[in-house]
Amino acid sequence: MVEHDLAKVGVAGSTPVSRSIYLLLFFIFLSFLQKPIFAQHITLKKIYTLDNHCISPKTLGIDINDTCLLEMPKNRDTWSVPSYKIKALLKSTGYHSSIETTSSLILFKRLQKYNFTNLERIVRARYSRHFPTLKILKVKISPTSRHMDSFHFSKKCNIILPERALRRNRGTFSLRCGKKHYFFKYEIEGRIKLYKANHQIKKDKIIHLSDVSVVTLPFDTYYSEPVTSLSATGRSMARQNIAKDKIILRRMVTAPFDVRRHDTVRCILKDGPITLEFDGTALQNGMIGDEILIRNPNGRTLRGTIMKDKTVNIR
Repeated sequence: MVEHDLAKVGVAGSTPVSRSIYLLLFFIFLSFLQKPIFAQHITLKKIYTLDNHCISPKTLGIDINDTCLLEMPKNRDTWSVPSYKIKALLKSTGYHSSIETTSSLILFKRLQKYNFTNLERIVRARYSRHFPTLKILKVKISPTSRHMDSFHFSKKCNIILPERALRRNRGTFSLRCGKKHYFFKYEIEGRIKLYKANHQIKKDKIIHLSDVSVVTLPFDTYYSEPVTSLSATGRSMARQNIAKDKIILRRMVTAPFDVRRHDTVRCILKDGPITLEFDGTALQNGMIGDEILIRNPNGRTLRGTIMKDKTVNIR
């Protein structure tokens, strides 16, 4: 057996080794102190919502402090800031971690806390009067004006929403309150009952309820206004040929003629104190007040104006 003496071969004893380990741990600790404490990786989004005027790291989803990086102008509801500027401001607070962006501009939107209940009620009433079969589920209104700090709805406010705009389920309107104007966009969510042709309906045919079916559809944009009411007594007539399964629109129908071609009409001819009455045959379709051609019993063609009850005043 050969005994080895560590002290004789130049190997350090237990005390120097312990000091080396402590020094190594100390330098590792110092290296950690030199790195940023908040070492999270983030990706900046395109849009952020603010509940106040201050843009802080917490607004961006970084939980380091409430330092106000930027103050949003109080007279604006939206504000676009270059993403490189936000990066620089974060680094100025000691945040040196990896920062990525999905857009060159970051949009900050102020959280709206306005009450548009009265506006929703007015818009709902306008649409309900225009479309009696429309069931409105939701009315969504949001302002487009930049200066809404002074907005206050009162009885002096007048909404400007043209009737032609009611054919669409979304759009814009303005509100005049004294000398101030505010602008809004809106969207209607609902369902409406309309009429659909059961079969092909020929031009000039009187439309009865047996010719159509009632369907319920999501309320959408109609470039031509749909028919929401048809009389059971046949007071509507096809202005054109209507294909099967087509939604009945106002431009497709008209009121039926008061006098139709080949109808027998009562003709009245006045010549001074003399009044002559006779039956004639209508040669044209017409409404009350229209002038049409009439053939008398002798085969002569006359011209007259349609009065009520299929009476024609011969001129």
